[in-house]
Order: sequence, then C-alpha cells, then structure tokens
Amino acid sequence: KDFRGQGHGTNFLNYVEDIARENNFSQICLITNLDNHKALGLYTKFNYRPQFQNDKKVFLVKKL
Repeated sequence: KDFRGQGHGTNFLNYVEDIARENNFSQICLITNLDNHKALGLYTKFNYRPQFQNDKKVFLVKKL
C-alpha cells in the first residue's frame, strides 16, 4: 500500500525536528536517493539544503 500524500512524512519531520530542538541539536542531516523526487520535494519544503551528492545519493542539511 502506498502511504504517500497522507501527511506521514510531514508529521515525522515535524516530530524529529521538535525532538532535535528540545535536545539542543544545531542541525539535522539526511541522505536520500536522487531519484526520490517526492522525498526531495518534502525536504526542500522543510528547508533542507543539499550539501553534496554523487550519481545516486544526495546529502542534505537543515540548520535548526
């Protein structure tokens, strides 16, 4: 079953960012596949910025 479009990713990112802030993290880093356009769109919407990439993966960072 496809769970896209139901807000699960948004809810998860909000939850993780809240925990990170509560624990005084200064940034969150993540890696995803370059061809995962839906995920990249969500991360961009949440202000994650690409730091580097290779032919298959992209490493993103968000400052908190």
